[in-house]
Amino acid sequence: MKTAAEWFAEGQRHLGLSWSADTTSELRGDRESAVAAFDQVLALEPNHLEALSERAYTLAALDEHEAALDSFVVATQLAPTNLPLLFGAAKSLQALSRFEGALDACDSLLNAMPAHREGRVLRAELLSALERDQLAVSAWDELLPTLDDEGLTRGLNRGRLLRACSLARLGRPEARAAFLEVFRVSYDRFSAGFRGNPLSEALRQFAPAREAFFEFVEAGGDTMHAAAAETWLAAQRADEALVAAERWVHASPLNSRAWFHLAEVHAASRRVPEALAAYDRSLALEPGFLGAQARRKVVAAPST
Repeated sequence: MKTAAEWFAEGQRHLGLSWSADTTSELRGDRESAVAAFDQVLALEPNHLEALSERAYTLAALDEHEAALDSFVVATQLAPTNLPLLFGAAKSLQALSRFEGALDACDSLLNAMPAHREGRVLRAELLSALERDQLAVSAWDELLPTLDDEGLTRGLNRGRLLRACSLARLGRPEARAAFLEVFRVSYDRFSAGFRGNPLSEALRQFAPAREAFFEFVEAGGDTMHAAAAETWLAAQRADEALVAAERWVHASPLNSRAWFHLAEVHAASRRVPEALAAYDRSLALEPGFLGAQARRKVVAAPST
């Protein structure tokens, strides 16, 4: 029978293997094996701090945040001054949408270490999630210049967007300019074209975001209309999507993709005859367009 130390070494070995995994399944498999080994350690020594910590971080990496939180809570009780554990607990609480608890944990972290950069970013995100918008705007105003200086592009772009959303909820006139900056700096047609994307959600919810996006698209010229149509559809704004798709067709009447996008917009609003006509125009221009062929069959099929 293995000792706790041997089980812990086994868990560490699997974690090491996970970093060099060739496939996602291997990565996940080694992490799950590591958790199983740490479980064995804790069955023998329930207060084994290193096993609790590694189990918590590994489960969080597997997006199993309820189980991760259990270990984070016990570990922080054993080591209340361990700030990485406290931050891990706050992140798992955030992932579980338990924002009040996450904010409490974050405040405890920052009381111990006010300059903790990741903790300050997390606190600003939580204030935005809780719609404590005055505090959120102030927090982002302090943070964003420092994120820019450190070249943290992803956090900077997310912070700009969350700040703009808070400004919009507060009814502040500068919200439109804030959204325009977001679109100019971080707009990505491929991610914004998926429903639930933060940019498309902002367009769905906030008039200043829609006003800013109109300005952004107009400044981009005809090439922006295809991206705009996709983004408006993702934001569930069918009327705006139709305007963008029609403008692209008007600007590029011999472009099969323009007609395809118009067909998709019609199909999303269940205007089947209009969608089929637009698919046909697309296929007349590009008979081998497999995407248009497949989508036309789907839209033309009788609904059940």
